[in-house]
Amino acid sequence: MSISVGIIGVTSPAPPTSMTTPMLPSDKYIRAKDVHLPAWQIFTLSGSAGCIAWCFTNPFEMWKNNVLIAPRGTSQMDTFLETRQKGFYRGFTTGLIRQTVYATSRLGLYPHIRRGLLESEVRLGLKDNSDITRASLIERASAAAVSGAVASFLSSPVDVCLVLQTTNKERVSLPAIIGSVWGASGVKGFWRGYGALGTRAAIGGASQIGVHDHILTHLRQYNARRATPFQDNWVINTASFCTSFICTVVSMPFEYARVQLSMESKKPRGVPRRYTSTFQCLGRVLREEGLATIYSAFFPFWCKYLIHISVCFFVLEYGNRELRAQKARAQGLTLVLT
Repeated sequence: MSISVGIIGVTSPAPPTSMTTPMLPSDKYIRAKDVHLPAWQIFTLSGSAGCIAWCFTNPFEMWKNNVLIAPRGTSQMDTFLETRQKGFYRGFTTGLIRQTVYATSRLGLYPHIRRGLLESEVRLGLKDNSDITRASLIERASAAAVSGAVASFLSSPVDVCLVLQTTNKERVSLPAIIGSVWGASGVKGFWRGYGALGTRAAIGGASQIGVHDHILTHLRQYNARRATPFQDNWVINTASFCTSFICTVVSMPFEYARVQLSMESKKPRGVPRRYTSTFQCLGRVLREEGLATIYSAFFPFWCKYLIHISVCFFVLEYGNRELRAQKARAQGLTLVLT
């Protein structure tokens, strides 16, 4: 039997018999939600999880970006071969820098924002308690949306550089890309397309972190009631699979707009821009090219999300469990995940 803990629901084999119930001898056991980790550990673990996951997802990020800017009618296989020719790990260093900022702030802020939201609801008399295991999908999604929007603002300069670096026909260094954006648009160029980026990050955070947290919690509760529970790794992977599909469907339009607007940032000043905002971009593409164009990169985008979510949340959950277990052992207690 297994149960949830941590930022997104870390797992561990449950102690024998009835240790998963609230009726626990308080002098021997401690519930995971009552073991608090210092902020620096949460942020370090979050950034590490994002960077490790990026090692596996960089090729799909390149493939997806090239599909989104390819001429209409170009097959995904042709784009894949073109991406392979460029090199699947072009922009890898830039991607790691982005994850250092984006994943650290997004995943690190989420538990704090979620707790603050629940405690605020209790103070306002909207809830009886701030138990994170009883948070609703809307509460989780709202906290994740805020953390995603904040993280995207902080990482926007790196995001713009990453798009330009991975879509350029020639290999270009990060300093050269920075100089190109600065020369063409000034400091504002590094936040060009933030409307799409921030919207996509908020929606992506809600549909990724919030949904994963919620699905995993309920899957574990269901699994715990089974006569023969599935191994918890299967439960985690199932939650990651479901989350990756939902997140891709929801955030693909905003990802499309983000890439198109980022491409606009390298145009010289004074040159008319085809796209000026998220919804103007999406509206124009829908009118002129149709919905299929917006979802043209669905498969590589989904592959990226599936791999990233699976690896990232596994690292998060394993790290959370071990850190909390160590803290519990230091007090002579056994950690019980709920």
